[in-house]
Amino acid sequence: MKILRFILNLLLTIAICVVGYFLFLSIKEPIDFERESNLRKDAVITKLKKIRSAQLAHKDIHGRFCGDFDTLINMIKTDSFNVMKVIGDPNDSTVVVTQEMVKVSMLDSLFEEQPELVDALPKVPYTKDADFDIDARMITKNEVEVPAFEVSVPYEILYDGLIKKYYQDKVGYDLKVGDIYEGTTSGNWEK
Repeated sequence: MKILRFILNLLLTIAICVVGYFLFLSIKEPIDFERESNLRKDAVITKLKKIRSAQLAHKDIHGRFCGDFDTLINMIKTDSFNVMKVIGDPNDSTVVVTQEMVKVSMLDSLFEEQPELVDALPKVPYTKDADFDIDARMITKNEVEVPAFEVSVPYEILYDGLIKKYYQDKVGYDLKVGDIYEGTTSGNWEK
């Protein structure tokens, strides 16, 4: 009788441990996914903002957006902005205000803290050598030709290696900046 009671207690203890472990996992998995998801999304959004800045600079210089990363990277490394430098206080009537045009390197302006990241611009962070999709073209909006661009990454690539059941609702969608059909330059995370 004591042996039977010992075996039942042992089996019950093992069952409680197994149920406790699965309960722990059911709580831990979504928390881990949310943390990793936010880490990846923040890194991708930061890079998409840099790409948008480069695209806007390209449009200012060339009148259109760029449809490939090689040209965009070359422009960042070699081109300059014209910046109006104001000397003196324009609000002070006793000071002579002068203005002069100054050229500022695009590389220094857009990537002032980390110029080595320019060559990695097409790479999606936290992935195995995945690149962003990039497209640029002229579109007709309200009967006017306007330049448009779109840089995107599918959520399946962004969340590769994570548990799929937590991002199943995002399959088939992209995280992107710009819109090739609407002609906007905003990101779809900025709603």
